[in-house]
Amino acid sequence: MKNQRASWEKTDDFAVDSVLSKFCEVVRDHRVQLGLSQEELGCLSGLHRTYLSDIETGQRNNLSMKSLCRLAFALQLTPSELFQEMEAAASSIALGTSQLVGMDS
Repeated sequence: MKNQRASWEKTDDFAVDSVLSKFCEVVRDHRVQLGLSQEELGCLSGLHRTYLSDIETGQRNNLSMKSLCRLAFALQLTPSELFQEMEAAASSIALGTSQLVGMDS
């Protein structure tokens, strides 16, 4: 049985950056679907509006677990659901990249 973790250890920065960009999109899309401004999401999550803007634009990509949980709950998601949506959005990127660098063997 192939060890999936080994493939991820070989992933290049392009793939990681691509997955992180999908996280930004998922956060922004959920905020917009809920009809919230960044200011309103900030009030609900306890995170500053500029911090949320940095997350949505990819300027900030090293969130604490506490911030991730606050953000997920404010978006009416569990942290797991937030990551599942990011993973689903990014799966084609990760698979395509692994095939490009020969990690599918």
